[in-house]
Amino acid sequence: MHAIVDESTLARLAPRSQLDRLMREYERNYERMRFTVPGLREMSGRNVSRAVAMPELHVEILDQSAYTTTMVMTYALEIDGTRQPEPEVQVRVYHDARMAEVLAVREPGPTGGTAWCSLRHSAMSRKWRFNRFLGKWLAYCLQQGHGRFESVGT
Repeated sequence: MHAIVDESTLARLAPRSQLDRLMREYERNYERMRFTVPGLREMSGRNVSRAVAMPELHVEILDQSAYTTTMVMTYALEIDGTRQPEPEVQVRVYHDARMAEVLAVREPGPTGGTAWCSLRHSAMSRKWRFNRFLGKWLAYCLQQGHGRFESVGT
């Protein structure tokens, strides 16, 4: 017996599939985060990981609670003789749900500076793109030898 599925049913199913994929990406990011930033739950303030011939990886803890950690991750790149944070992402780690989600990214603003761009009300494709980026970046950082952090202040 074959069920006939109309277009409105397909339209309702498609977003669910996208949401499921995004949730799976959050779960994968959590697992990558566990290895790239071990001891995250015990961290506070500013922390740095140094790897040979690689940019410093900075993690700043913005908020820490029993179930979540909100932080900013960035590389400290040397650009034109000055240190620039690039890329720079704000991430919330849900320890109980075992998920990590990009909340915001710092992007060039209209006046030439940079500004935080929240993903809260962004389209699913934009959330997917930045969370996929986070996963790839975490894997890359781990491959390059990052993962041993030291506190550099609050």
